[in-house]
Order: sequence, then structure tokens, then C-alpha cells
Amino acid sequence: MSVRSEIAALSFEGVRVTYPAASRGTDPVQALQGIDLSLRPGVIAGLVGVNGAGKTTILDLAVGSIRPTSGIIRWFGSPVLDRTVRRRIGFCPAVPVIPQDLTLREALFLYAGLRELARNEAARQVAELIGRFRLEPLAAQRISALSTGNVVRAGLAQALLGRPDLLLLDESFAALDPRAQSELRSTLEMVASDGTAVLVSSHQLDQLEKVAHQAYIVHEGRLIRRLTRDEFRKRRVLVLDVRDLSDEQRLVMHRRFPGARGSGDRVLIPLSSDGSDEEEIRSQLVERFAGARILGVQDESLESAVLEIANS
Repeated sequence: MSVRSEIAALSFEGVRVTYPAASRGTDPVQALQGIDLSLRPGVIAGLVGVNGAGKTTILDLAVGSIRPTSGIIRWFGSPVLDRTVRRRIGFCPAVPVIPQDLTLREALFLYAGLRELARNEAARQVAELIGRFRLEPLAAQRISALSTGNVVRAGLAQALLGRPDLLLLDESFAALDPRAQSELRSTLEMVASDGTAVLVSSHQLDQLEKVAHQAYIVHEGRLIRRLTRDEFRKRRVLVLDVRDLSDEQRLVMHRRFPGARGSGDRVLIPLSSDGSDEEEIRSQLVERFAGARILGVQDESLESAVLEIANS
């Protein structure tokens, strides 16, 4: 993997966003409550959570369209989002806003001009991206005539103009057909291998599981968990009811079984990929943690991790 810089492409430190009360007698809305994250070059990160969790607010902050109420946001080590920094960021919103009366090719040349690409380089990149997203048959059509999925593909192409160092995508998988989803995954892997940092907000968790290196789970304006690829790819976990264990016993259990995690009265202990360690783990639980009740084994995935947090 080629990495352009060791400085984080995007970092949040104690970031909070508070929106004013909608009407008299109501409380201000705490959209984000102390978010800390760091996205390194060459990393593809998923931003996941239920509706209203704060994902879009995080992306709005990351692209610089809103400012935090408090906390610090840095782009490539700088707290100032100046014109030079903006040129290093590519963004595709959930509904790309592209001039409707332009053809797809004209729109891409417009955005290439805004990126201040030289004419020859603009022509080369526009042709490359039209080919990458299979847009050639649509290149002469007006944006107003395109389907939602094709507008998203056009939006993805514009986000990649200028070879950004930070790529931000909001629900880009949702409107794409399976072939286009596969092409987007390949594109993200390609740009990440060249050092681009990628942050993707999505409810298409099956797509993120295939491409993301890590995932941030956001819930009620808080960053609840950061998962690595090994942690959120499907595997099996042993589910325990630990309500009869003391806090000290729970602490010992977590030390005894690396990777174990708890939520309320439940603890999940990861099993090996082939389940060969299940019998030994069950035996140790009976011997050392008699108060823990084994509820069974379940499949673990990014989806189950999000639902576990949302339902807790």
C-alpha cells in the first residue's frame, strides 16, 4: 500500500454539535456529543448506525459544510479548511446535486474546472472515470434524464476528479445495482492502495463488510465502538448471561478471554473460525465462572454489532 503521508487525513477531537431548539420550550438538539476519530491515509472506514445517529452530521463536518459547536477538526494536520485543503477532498452526497441541464460529460468537465485541472489532464481524467463507471452510453445525456443510480455514478465520478487524498461518501451503495456496487468496491480498494483515506457512511452493511478496513458505530451522537475488519467480518460468538457475576468476576472474564465484550448482562466471547475452541471455552466457563449462563452460539457480523448497540 502506497501511503502519501503519515499525518491523519481527517481527525476529530472532542467534537460536539448542538442545534438550537426548534421552538420555545424545547431543548437544543445534541447532534454529536464528543466525537473522537482519526482516519489514516490508505484506510477505508465505514460509518454506521441507525437513522438519526449522527452519521450525516459527521460527514457535513468532514467536508467543511458546517462547523462544530466545540472541539477540533483537522484535515491533514491543519485545523483550517482553506482552498488548498478543499482541493484534496472528494465528496459524493447521498443525492448528488449536479446541474440538470448539463450533459454528464459537460458536468464532469465543469467539476474538473472547479478543481483547477489543466485542460489535457481534465480530459484524461474525465475519460478515465466515464470508462471506470461505464458511463460512456450516458455521457451525452442530460443529467435530468438519468436514473437515480446513474446520477449517483456521475456523482462518484466527480468526487474522484483530481485524485483526492480524502474521499467522503454518503450512502453511495444504496442506489447502485449489484454490478455497480462491485465496481465501487473495486474503485475504493484501488484509491486506498494509492494512499487515499476513505470514509463511507452506509446502511448497506454487507457492502462495507467486503471493503472496509474498520468501522465506526455511531449511536445517539456518540461514537460507541471502533471495529477492525477481523472484528466485524462474520464469525461465531458464544453468548453468556452474566447477571449473576460480580464486577470483579466480569473483569477477570474479559482478561481471560481476549476479545470478549459486554453489553448490560450479556457477554460475547469470539470463537475461532472453525469453532475448534468452543468445547474448551465452555469447560473453562463452567470451571471458573459458574455463575455465567451459556445462552448459545450466534453468528456475529457488522449488522449484529450495530443492532446490539441500537437495542441496548
